[in-house]
Amino acid sequence: GDGDALGGLPVPVLGGAALAMFGMVAAMGIRTLAQVDFGKHHNVFIVAVALGLGIGAGFAPKLPAEYPLLREIAGSGVLVGSIAAVFLNVLFGGARNSSIN
Repeated sequence: GDGDALGGLPVPVLGGAALAMFGMVAAMGIRTLAQVDFGKHHNVFIVAVALGLGIGAGFAPKLPAEYPLLREIAGSGVLVGSIAAVFLNVLFGGARNSSIN
């Protein structure tokens, strides 16, 4: 079947590949954040709120089952943090206030 290629790999090899992949994603995020002008207070606020909501989403109580879409959205820290960052960036002027070209 389709999963035969991965199914034959030892679990430690898959774990090492996953570790490298997620490490690369984290490193790219850090590199992107290094370009942010943290001298502007609204940028500090945007990053702080997005990270706080993104990390906190995993610890929030589950929404009732009658709200399946909201339950799925709120259950994903990456999605919650991303939505917060985009919303706050638009709210605070976005690219108009940016010094990044």
